[in-house]
Amino acid sequence: MRSFLVTLAVLLAFALQPAIALATRTSTICTINTGLDPACPLTAAGISASTIVLNGSATRHENDVFGSFAWHGNQQLTLSLPIHDHLGIAGVGNAYGLGDAIVRYTKAFGKVGRLTQVAGASVGFATGAAAFSTGRTQLAPMYALSYALGDRIALLAIAKYRFDVGGTKLQFAPRTQALTFTPRAIVDLSKSGLYFAADISGASVTGDERYQAYQSDGTIGIARRHYGIALTYGVPIAYFTRQNLFYHTLILQATWRP
Repeated sequence: MRSFLVTLAVLLAFALQPAIALATRTSTICTINTGLDPACPLTAAGISASTIVLNGSATRHENDVFGSFAWHGNQQLTLSLPIHDHLGIAGVGNAYGLGDAIVRYTKAFGKVGRLTQVAGASVGFATGAAAFSTGRTQLAPMYALSYALGDRIALLAIAKYRFDVGGTKLQFAPRTQALTFTPRAIVDLSKSGLYFAADISGASVTGDERYQAYQSDGTIGIARRHYGIALTYGVPIAYFTRQNLFYHTLILQATWRP
């Protein structure tokens, strides 16, 4: 079943070519589509590879495939599936497995001038192995405001609330809720599709674990008609937990667009 879903994610754009062409013609929201603005639906298929370093002694690698389909110029459905995850801890050993699958839906509405509202939700299914799974099905409704400042800058404010639903398949999985707020700026740097994006995310986590986390991410990428490449680097501004972890993240993403 998992191999079938992976194939579906990669070939999603090919299988729906007629509808893709219609969605492309009717979309009038964005002049440059980076995939970072939920007000800009995007049909694409791709792969991402990320590395997270914790305290310099533990490293986690995550590799995912994803497919997204946009229609009516304002809606998007995305499926993200892990294909290979690795966790290495110095002096302890290595673990290999798969993380959780995620389905996300967004819809842009209420467009007034240069301001667009977006609402949606994502569902994370606890399909992964013990070392890579949250252990619970998670639901995360979201709301965003996107404002086009001229023709080359987009300013966003994104709010998301994540909570656990159902039981857990892991014995010690904590039950938590998280409210996250993310301001973001996307700048179109040239007519060739080169862009830069920066955001700061603040999260308040409650439940079995309680802490606040703040992270800053910077992304440089190219968004062309039929492909996109992006590199993201993220570091925490502050991270307050009993574990007192410090980490940084590096993500490389490549997409194909019909």
